[in-house]
Amino acid sequence: DYYTGLVYETFLDDAKEVGSVCSGGRYDNLAGLYMKEQISGVGASIGLDRLIAALEKISTLKNPSSYIMAEIFCTNEDNSLVYQKIASGLRKLGVTVEVFPEAKKMNQQYALAESKEIKWGILLSDSDIQNNQVTLKNLLTRETKTGISLDECAKIINQEN
Repeated sequence: DYYTGLVYETFLDDAKEVGSVCSGGRYDNLAGLYMKEQISGVGASIGLDRLIAALEKISTLKNPSSYIMAEIFCTNEDNSLVYQKIASGLRKLGVTVEVFPEAKKMNQQYALAESKEIKWGILLSDSDIQNNQVTLKNLLTRETKTGISLDECAKIINQEN
């Protein structure tokens, strides 16, 4: 009711039932209700709650439960320093990665990674460590690539995430 000129409302075509997510317009003398001077104005507002709800509804926003792309599994705690170096190398290549902190049973490590919705698992055998290679496992499909370089590992993860 207080708008006196141009008025606009913005709706998302794919979520009209949410209502207007942004609106505004021109108003003359609205500020005059609170002061002696007459002041014209233009204003706008964004309904963040509505906008986020609408974007989630139309799947524009993804709400991942984890931002970690890969988990380096711990098969031997004596190799912890190697695991951290591999993680550092992957981070430099754009992969978000964490290292499992202790050598628990593999099914426990897999279960934790899957509960965090981490898609990739990285395993390092003694042979992998000696040859500066890794074994990459897709935790969703169970497909495994053995004896690959860190660069190749990062490329696969970055392409498929």
